Amino acid sequence: RVVVASDDARGDSSRDDMRASLGNARRRVVRVAFVAALTLVICAKANSIADSHAQCANAIATTSPPCARSTMPIATSSPHPENCASCAVKGDPNLGCGDGWRGTTCDACQTRSVCGQRKVNGVLRSASACTSKCWTPTEEELRPIGDVEGGAGGKTFSCGCGGDAKTDSFCKFQPKTRIDMRVLPGTVSNGRSKYKIEVVEYAGMPRQDQNLDVPDKYKYAAPAVWDGNFTQCSLTITSCIDPLPATETCAVYDCSAGVVSCPPTWVEPCPGRNAFGCGSIPDAPGQKYWQHPCNPLSTPGNKGMKFWCGVNSTREDGSNVCYWTQSGVIPTLALTCHTGSCVYEMVDSDGSCPIHFDPPVYWTGDTITRAVMVLVVLVLVSAAWAYVKVEAGLRYFEHDVDMNADTEDVVGGAIEAVRRFESTMQPRDGPSTILTWRGLYVEVKGMRKRILNDVSGMAGRMDDVRGGMCALMGPSGAGKTTLLDRLSGRLSSNVYDSAGEIFMNGKVASVEDMRAVSGYVIDEDVLPGTATVYEHLLF
Repeated sequence: RVVVASDDARGDSSRDDMRASLGNARRRVVRVAFVAALTLVICAKANSIADSHAQCANAIATTSPPCARSTMPIATSSPHPENCASCAVKGDPNLGCGDGWRGTTCDACQTRSVCGQRKVNGVLRSASACTSKCWTPTEEELRPIGDVEGGAGGKTFSCGCGGDAKTDSFCKFQPKTRIDMRVLPGTVSNGRSKYKIEVVEYAGMPRQDQNLDVPDKYKYAAPAVWDGNFTQCSLTITSCIDPLPATETCAVYDCSAGVVSCPPTWVEPCPGRNAFGCGSIPDAPGQKYWQHPCNPLSTPGNKGMKFWCGVNSTREDGSNVCYWTQSGVIPTLALTCHTGSCVYEMVDSDGSCPIHFDPPVYWTGDTITRAVMVLVVLVLVSAAWAYVKVEAGLRYFEHDVDMNADTEDVVGGAIEAVRRFESTMQPRDGPSTILTWRGLYVEVKGMRKRILNDVSGMAGRMDDVRGGMCALMGPSGAGKTTLLDRLSGRLSSNVYDSAGEIFMNGKVASVEDMRAVSGYVIDEDVLPGTATVYEHLLF
């Protein structure tokens, strides 16, 4: 049989073949691109690992910083001091520590889900919590249970330089600076737990694989700047210290002693080292070894320090702005810190923190402290009892009142008392009281400034006419108010020394006698303006 194909049929077949060829070509291009991208990723990871080994050789050799979870010192390929101060996955700064982890060494968990299992008493146990919001150490952090990786334990704070405007202006000159703190159990003193805090400062260093024509230039280079061991540290939960608001609650770590080593004990000092750098390299004119200097303006001394964080100030990214200072050496500097340990025995897994801190001395202490506090309480109770007895003797009847006594006598006595009181508010008959004073002296204590010097005088009327007025006149500063204060007994013996005699109707008058027969309105507006002059005097 002979089949004859038309022109249209042959055209359709050619178009189908072309579409198939184009589809195959596209698939081959996609496969090639995918393989190329995968190759680039693998090469990039391999390169970042190689860069870390080449640029941070000393950091890796000394495990400083001690990168956790298979991370490596960061290599930025910068010739400036910007490498090796912290860790990242494959040493790549773009990868960071990985999801759920933070900190200089990538050992601060942020959520419980990233915590692995731990063998406790031969049994694998899942984590019950991550202490990323706990700024006080839990008991388990201080004394870890089970098989702990690294075996160190302790409450860690991984901090970066900066956190407020004042500190940020300083930290911009060393943006890679990190300060790591580890709170560990210390000694017990006077019945109170003490802690010790290990501190290390890391800062960026130049890449070690440069200046190969001077191979020893970075022989002593290390990201660790100094390390310190601060002891006799107390922890209190109290109002925050400036610049944090006093209305917030802070965990305050206060250490009374410390020893600082710069460079750190595990870093070999460079030849010719001084406070500002290293010595010259032999056979390399004009070249010096590179190592972080111990600048006396930024390196702490061998003394205590203080570090504080708000206990309820954790931000959404898990960080907290804390502060630290060393009196007379380090000003108050802000640190942006992360914390977080995987714990396996905390009952609560919602982020709440069982607080472990030193109570104030008056809550607990040794036997002597408790005995003294009991004695103080007894003295106060006894004083209160004595006061009540004295007041009862002054204000109430000395003998029991006979409730069966004649009611009219009781009422009559009350009426008579009211009448006597009213009589004091009326002008009295008889001669005026004669007030005299002799040889009055008033001197300000400690200044040898005499205000009144041998002053004598008299006030009152000698006849039987009631009333009258005596005016005391003189220029400003002559001592008019001082004389009135002395006569009325208002001078403070803590401020003034005084001498001389005051007489009332020829008899020596005491302060109580003067107050019983006189009134005194001071020349300051401290009484209500609605009262009359007579009411002022009665008051």
